[in-house]
Amino acid sequence: MRMKLHGILRVLAAAACMLAGAAQAQTYANTSTTFNWVDTSAAPFVKVGFNTVPYRFNGGGGCGTNPPTLDDTISDLIPIGFNFTFGTTTYTQVRVMTNGRLQFNNTTCGAGTQGIGPPQTYPYLYPNGSMNNTMKVFGVDLDHTNLVNVPGYPPGAGITPCASIATCYISVGTTGTAPNRRFVVTWWHVPEWVNANNTSGSFDVQIILNEDGTFIYQYGNIVHGGTGQAQVGWQLTTTNFSVLTFGAATEPPPNTAILFYIPSPVLAWYQFEQGAWAPDMAGQVIDSAGNNYTGETRGKAQVTPIGRVCRGGDIPANLSAATVDAIRTGINISAFPALQGTGSVMFWYKANTAWNDGIARQLLDATTVANEWFYLTKTSSGALRFEIVDSTGVSRSVTTAAQAFGAGTWQHITVSWNFNGLPAANSDNISIFINGGAPLTSSFTSAGQVRTSAGFVFLGDNPIGVAAANGTVNSANGTFDEAQFFNYAVTQGQVLARMAAAHPCDTFNIDHLELRDTSWSGVSCMPGTITVVACQDASFPCTNPYTKGLIATLTATGGQTTWVPPGDATMVMPYGTSSATKNFYVGVGSTTLGASSSPVNSNPTRCNGAGNSCLWTSTNAGLLIKPAVVDGGGAGIITGGQPTGIGVQAVKSVAAVPVDACEAVKGLGGAGLKVWATPTIPASFPATSTSNGATVGGAPQISNASGGTYAYAPAVQPGVDNLTGLVFDASATATVWVKHMDTGQWTFSARLDAAASSSFPALSLNGSGVIKTVPVGYGVTVLPAWLASGATQAACSSGPGVACDAAAGVDPRVAAAGDTFSSRVAAALWTGAGDADFSDNPVAPSYSGNVTLAAVLQAPQAGSTGSLTANAATLANGASPSFTQAWSQSGALRIQAAGTYLGQSVVSQTPVIGRIVPRFFRTTQTTAACGAGVGAFTYSRQPITTVTVEAMDGGLTPAVTPNYTGVFARPVTLTNGNAPDVGAFSSNSILPAAFAAGVAVASPVYSFAAAETPPKTLALRAADCATASAAPTVCSAPATVEVTSAATAGAEAEARIFSGRLGLKNAFGSELLPLKVTAQTEYFLSGGWSRNLNDNCTSLVVPTSANNGLLFSAQSGSNQLAAGETTAWMRGGAASPATVLAGDSQLELTAPGGGNFGFVDVDGAVLLSHGATPPSGWLSSIPARARACFGVCGARTPVIYSRERY
Repeated sequence: MRMKLHGILRVLAAAACMLAGAAQAQTYANTSTTFNWVDTSAAPFVKVGFNTVPYRFNGGGGCGTNPPTLDDTISDLIPIGFNFTFGTTTYTQVRVMTNGRLQFNNTTCGAGTQGIGPPQTYPYLYPNGSMNNTMKVFGVDLDHTNLVNVPGYPPGAGITPCASIATCYISVGTTGTAPNRRFVVTWWHVPEWVNANNTSGSFDVQIILNEDGTFIYQYGNIVHGGTGQAQVGWQLTTTNFSVLTFGAATEPPPNTAILFYIPSPVLAWYQFEQGAWAPDMAGQVIDSAGNNYTGETRGKAQVTPIGRVCRGGDIPANLSAATVDAIRTGINISAFPALQGTGSVMFWYKANTAWNDGIARQLLDATTVANEWFYLTKTSSGALRFEIVDSTGVSRSVTTAAQAFGAGTWQHITVSWNFNGLPAANSDNISIFINGGAPLTSSFTSAGQVRTSAGFVFLGDNPIGVAAANGTVNSANGTFDEAQFFNYAVTQGQVLARMAAAHPCDTFNIDHLELRDTSWSGVSCMPGTITVVACQDASFPCTNPYTKGLIATLTATGGQTTWVPPGDATMVMPYGTSSATKNFYVGVGSTTLGASSSPVNSNPTRCNGAGNSCLWTSTNAGLLIKPAVVDGGGAGIITGGQPTGIGVQAVKSVAAVPVDACEAVKGLGGAGLKVWATPTIPASFPATSTSNGATVGGAPQISNASGGTYAYAPAVQPGVDNLTGLVFDASATATVWVKHMDTGQWTFSARLDAAASSSFPALSLNGSGVIKTVPVGYGVTVLPAWLASGATQAACSSGPGVACDAAAGVDPRVAAAGDTFSSRVAAALWTGAGDADFSDNPVAPSYSGNVTLAAVLQAPQAGSTGSLTANAATLANGASPSFTQAWSQSGALRIQAAGTYLGQSVVSQTPVIGRIVPRFFRTTQTTAACGAGVGAFTYSRQPITTVTVEAMDGGLTPAVTPNYTGVFARPVTLTNGNAPDVGAFSSNSILPAAFAAGVAVASPVYSFAAAETPPKTLALRAADCATASAAPTVCSAPATVEVTSAATAGAEAEARIFSGRLGLKNAFGSELLPLKVTAQTEYFLSGGWSRNLNDNCTSLVVPTSANNGLLFSAQSGSNQLAAGETTAWMRGGAASPATVLAGDSQLELTAPGGGNFGFVDVDGAVLLSHGATPPSGWLSSIPARARACFGVCGARTPVIYSRERY
């Protein structure tokens, strides 16, 4: 609709281009993205119109019209369904303005047309002080008034094509699951207001708010009715906005979409400042931009100390399609919708040979599917070629002239791409910059973008072994440095700035290397394993490990040593680790081991051999200690309290040469063993004690059978065999059973002494191995009453799922979110297979360490995990002190306890806890039935629109718990919490199915018991019932209520209720003049009935003889008034319905004219009959009819003429 005030704004005319220069600071960038129309015609989406539930459009307050005419109106506040950050502010609600806008904390409405034209112009063009915090998907005068609500709209030849809300609508709704939810607003087949007699055209446009903070504009079919130019964009402030404009002849192409996102200053930055990398290991190549897009390496890609700024990434030469030597960055183009539209990559590159050496080199490649290329190649002539096959299947490429850079010289290379979604010709482009010079750019027109098959970006090689015609499978054969990624197309100035940027080089403080082994001895036919530890300081054993990565080189002096693999004495200690192992063989005798590193260690290597010796001794026979489970350093791992078999094998070398095979020692039938245990951590075994009915502590116990008699192992070698009855199998292996009722690290030692026989010589064999005893898990104390039912424990045994939800959802309430209980964490010992609850297990007395605690959501699946108030515990002597624990969410959970003990990860979970209910309900009234602020009210018997009920969590700052949904929701009843009650509610029950992500809406009705009741302010109280039934139940008895809004300050919205009526009064006057008839909305005050000056909302039907609102009587001598001789107007016109102004309908009957005296009755019931939910539901006409009399009626007096003289 046209504005009544002209010349306030002028149209922004720019032909299909982005207005970037006008915005001083642009928070969002935009790019084309895949068109993926969301069908919003059915649930969970709802259509918003006139008197729709739960949301509707409203007039007044500066809007261009009033419903049921929906042109230039604004919606109620509508829940987004998740936290959406626009700019730097987080919102949970938004308003929809009919003219293609979303408005955050902005109620500006206004008319939609500035000037009719042609061309038609529109107000509120960005930048505009009234448009802060808005999005504009298509800024024309959209008008979805439909013919069901307003027949014949608009008057004139250009009647609207919007027949009904079924086929022409604006809809809203939230879809998806956290953290990928989307709030979608759709204009479907909506025409535009062209002038007062023409509403035409058809627009299918859509705004999608993504939970990650991005948003998308989608364009389906667009048919203009007017001649204007639509503005598309967003505005946070008048200096922070962006605009795309499209003329009537150049609208966005059908089936296109634009993604808006916040561009990162640097998306990822790889400085290659690590000491060493291990191939195919996550977290090796660090993202120095701080965005955690860490990369990996493939093949022989390795750090070099000689980079352009500091260190670099070295790529060796390889010409094989089957070999990949590359740096796989953490940037996966398919995971970044923005990068599929626009982006840049820059890096320094030093080739090992001249650029024009006749060999092509692949510098960058993100291709995952042949013929869907994304790569940068240095050709055999020295040119650079950048090629992208876009999503339409067209190859886009740019190739530089041949370059003659020499070997070993650093060159700076940048590539960028820009598929921006703009319709103007040649708006898309790809570019190459060399050493910050002017870019070589290839411009084109594309409706596509980078293909979604583009994957991780590799630097230095072709990752799939298949090349484009102008690409190659050859590696880069050179060094990379300062590789940077951007989610926008950089300019030449930005390239130059980045080229000149420097940063401090990292430092690599390696004080010394430590070589570690448990025995420093072995058998020559079996490989030994040495562990190398890097230390930052002089501590020994090392307590301050170095973790930035290194390459160590081992040495062996004085013995016959063979490394595994042969000839390779190096080992990589990857970034993020502090140790690595190396296998080797030593011939019979001794050798002294040593090590050095790159980066360089500053002090000599140290060893943990006897007397800190680095001497390794190898014999030709011995006992091998063979636990079933070993860690990376060769130590055996057993579970405290659980009988565990440890193999003891007697072997001897076939020859003195290392690496030759071992053979089993023969003739061990009936042999026994001397077995002893030496504590390491802690330094001594504790005395025995009792814990939860079991004896704990003491030394490990040994037996010759799992179920045999166990005896404590001595701390030193016994004089005689203390373990007999062993059976040595054909491999000369016997099993020693161990049960350690504690945790810690200790050395298992054994000696076999066998006397000579006629067949075999005497034997004395020794062997030892390190054993680490770890807890079976952690027992976390939970109140028994808080545990879920047995049915739920069984249903959730395999983790979250439908069965778990179904069982947990019907469990009784055990607590509310945020309720506290006393808890404790203990290191548990094994008691039996299938034990799911470690809280009552014996406790390991030697355990000490830190344990982290975390909530693990069991039900509802895909809900919010929430947080625990206590997320860590420190254990000493096996257990932590008691502490207070609480969970912030609702639903069912397990508490996971996780720790690291002796280098071993220990993780366990409690049984299922729940059902936990929300902390409280919060009610809000989105929009009163009428009015706003202090003038807001709802009539008695009128639906209160709209009441939102939110289930709140137990966080320090309560928020909506999305877990109150599905089987976890309960029937909720709305009542009045503000005594005394002077009426009763109806339509106040909310079914469980109405709750989505913890939120439901209702439009309850409150009816006064007596019509003459003064205004009453209700406190909208919500309470649910302790039942899993879907049937509505009034939760009146306190014993049945699980969750309520009562007793929580500020949790209950207020609603002011008026007792209302339609007041009619008889009227009389001359047939030669229009006659005003009182027809006004009234409300009851203590002193009586008064016109409701706050009512600017009630819509009344304009009475006519056709709708029986004007009732004409038979003509007679005293009544000559006939139908059609007078007609009714409201608010100055005949358009029906009409909305009262300050309670007044301004009902007026036109003058019948001379001789047409008589009367007509106005029927109040007809006036109150508008719409599917007419006002007659809450207003009664008093009296039922009013009589308007022209010429022959009115007050009578016998005085014909009177004059007073003084």
